Amino acid sequence: MFVTQLVIFTIFKLILLWPGAMSQFLEPNCGYPGISPKIMHGQIAENGTNPWMAYIFKYNDKEEAELVCGGTLIHKQFVLSAAHCIERDQILAVRLGEHSSSRYFAVTKAFRNKYFTTNNYSNDIGILRIQPQVKFNGPFALSRI
Repeated sequence: MFVTQLVIFTIFKLILLWPGAMSQFLEPNCGYPGISPKIMHGQIAENGTNPWMAYIFKYNDKEEAELVCGGTLIHKQFVLSAAHCIERDQILAVRLGEHSSSRYFAVTKAFRNKYFTTNNYSNDIGILRIQPQVKFNGPFALSRI
């Protein structure tokens, strides 16, 4: 039994060390090389420089949008956020981009880490599936499909 576990562990380790394994789910044009510190030290970011930043909204009973949290676009269909931002029976939406390039997306499914606890907010990670899928138009541009 120990040999079987060792073999499985070795295979798993080799798969993770393969250079392409860690980036297989990333979109080819997501982000861009040579990132400069546009938002650090209180500097204002230029319009359109961080299109993967997500604003997560919930709709209340009066159908008014209220900012809940921030997030990051990690795939053409998924936004990474915090589990404490996701509650049952909420109607959520995501806005990507800012200023004149804003795009709105419906949240069709929200996933919370099953080990998340409100006691100390450990394992505070959540994923939102959005529709329509995001289309990458180059390093700074996003659009709806």
